[in-house]
Amino acid sequence: MKLLKYKFGLILKLIIFTLFSILVRGYQYGSGNQVHYFNFAFHKFYPNLFQGDYLFKIHDIPYTIFVDFLNVLLKTFGENAFIFFVVYFVFLFFFYWSIYSISNFLFQNKKISGLILLLFIFPIPIGGSTIYTVEKALTPKLVAETLLLLSIYFLLAKKFIISALVAGFGFLFHPITLIAYGPIVLLNNLFESKESRESWKKVLLIIGVFLIVSSPILIKFVLNGQGGGIFLDYEWMKIIKDRLPYLFIEEWSLINFLVIATISLFFIFYKFVFKHKLNSVVKSIVFVSLIIFAISFISSFTGFRLGLQLQLARNLYLFVVIFLVFGAGSFLSFLSETNLKRVAVLFVVLPVILSFPKRGEFGIFWINPIEDYEQVALWAKENTSTESVFVVPLDEYGFRFWSKRAVFVEQKEGGDSLYDRNFAIEWNKRQELINDKEFTNELVEKLKTEYEVSYIVSSKEQNNLNEVYRYKKYYVYKI
Repeated sequence: MKLLKYKFGLILKLIIFTLFSILVRGYQYGSGNQVHYFNFAFHKFYPNLFQGDYLFKIHDIPYTIFVDFLNVLLKTFGENAFIFFVVYFVFLFFFYWSIYSISNFLFQNKKISGLILLLFIFPIPIGGSTIYTVEKALTPKLVAETLLLLSIYFLLAKKFIISALVAGFGFLFHPITLIAYGPIVLLNNLFESKESRESWKKVLLIIGVFLIVSSPILIKFVLNGQGGGIFLDYEWMKIIKDRLPYLFIEEWSLINFLVIATISLFFIFYKFVFKHKLNSVVKSIVFVSLIIFAISFISSFTGFRLGLQLQLARNLYLFVVIFLVFGAGSFLSFLSETNLKRVAVLFVVLPVILSFPKRGEFGIFWINPIEDYEQVALWAKENTSTESVFVVPLDEYGFRFWSKRAVFVEQKEGGDSLYDRNFAIEWNKRQELINDKEFTNELVEKLKTEYEVSYIVSSKEQNNLNEVYRYKKYYVYKI
């Protein structure tokens, strides 16, 4: 009865904390990487839309079941922003439950574990990889990171088969995030003491379960032709470097390397400073993360296709998360009960103060303010035919998402050029056709006849075109 009461109390506290974190950090719908995945889900859910859109004619998102997951939600609930928020909330709750459980396992202190959660309110960048410790939107990365952290907790708790199953499902949503799991399991067994070490037969069973669950995506990756050799050719490399510069680690700022070095030194000297051995799982995470980072560094210099496509530097995610948990937990362990309470008050009040000026900018929960560009897209949804094709500004994104109309090209989808050479060439050709160009009569005629473009959205006034709508700085022209 006491255990049940404790679990119910913990769940209630984590629900409240999850709500608090969203209020402070904000929630995003229809922005960032999310729009790319939702567009493919909308394309499947609304078969009569996007008929003239090049994106869906020549490309598909190959390595995730997230689009299928969204389709289940769409078929069950329709296009309902509240439902997407609820799903986001559920995964975020388990994200925080995982962080708390890992912290409590390592430090055996509920108060310290609760305080560690406060470090995961605001997104902290992971090196120069353009990812963060916590997501603001429902994305495959949020799902995968949550399942990764759950699998690490079960690995710590020696619930190996559950850990492998959870990790395998995470791989299906976002393979890049779970690449490190297998090597971590292997190294963990090597680092364990002889008394605690599992048989290698059992270790192979754990990895086998993980591979079986993740096999649909693994097989697809092996069989899928991507139009390239072992190394990226010059043309493909140039496109990727322009669109995804973070893949090339030599371009990262010095501060990112200093942070990685500092975290590494923390773990190297941990035993001497804190007089405790590192947990074997933690040690495995550190080793695997740094080895994968080194491979990523080599890949960025050589143009090794697989190394770049796996975006290995993003596996520093677990490296940074475990540092935040271990670093904060080790520091807080030295504090008295009174000082722990002071830290708790400070870290609750501070986020509220820091986030207050942006309260109106990101709205509250699923109720988000509509931006000017999104307003133009909503006008297009209500006032143009479903066969329409729009040229939109390259420095904006989300028009396809909000308007449910075909788009000539958007900058956001260029991220997929990493996995499909033919798509990369076509996407780049379209970008170059309209990038920083005046919409001359000759260009407009080319867009109309060769690409069946119906409308042009621009932030610049075009006197030679027929204006049909204007909203603040944006103009819509029919051609």
